[in-house]
Amino acid sequence: MPILMDSLESDKAPKVWNRNYNRWKSTGWKVVVGGTGAYIGIVIFLALICAAFLVLYGLVDPRSELAAEIIGYAASVFVVIQWTPQIYRTIKFKSSGSFSILMILMFVPGTFTIMFFMAVVEHQSFSLWISYLLSGIQMIILLGLLIWYDYIRPRIFKSNTIQEKGDESETSTLVNDSTQNYSDAVAGEVQTYHVKYK
Repeated sequence: MPILMDSLESDKAPKVWNRNYNRWKSTGWKVVVGGTGAYIGIVIFLALICAAFLVLYGLVDPRSELAAEIIGYAASVFVVIQWTPQIYRTIKFKSSGSFSILMILMFVPGTFTIMFFMAVVEHQSFSLWISYLLSGIQMIILLGLLIWYDYIRPRIFKSNTIQEKGDESETSTLVNDSTQNYSDAVAGEVQTYHVKYK
């Protein structure tokens, strides 16, 4: 603990706090905070509309059912928005980073089971189970990308390099190509951040 206190009391502390403050002012954080605020605002707005329809018209009125359909389609749009940034980052960095393949493997069957139950067994409205279908499709796409970049692609580079070069010592840099691309991209972001906010 004394090391932490010494570092906080040193003359470098204001620079660290200033750098963290500048990070919060960056464009990326503004997009995250603004997007989250908009998302929460839309969810609250839709919930209030749905509650108003239920109070004014009751549960079995066609107008309440229409409001429920609209909420279901809005949920489908949110599901597409939910997984798209992760798919984009996986393609951009060509690596899973710290994303868990096991988690996706557990999510996919559960998602399709819920969708099957809602659609086939309960015969519920399309607007209620379409969000599960879209979520399952995006999770399968993400799972395919994670397996490709972490397991299949490195083996392809390794076998191609061994055939072309015949020297295994030179292949070690290409085997970890996906990890290196991710590291380079993150290092570039960190370098840009340090140059921008020094």
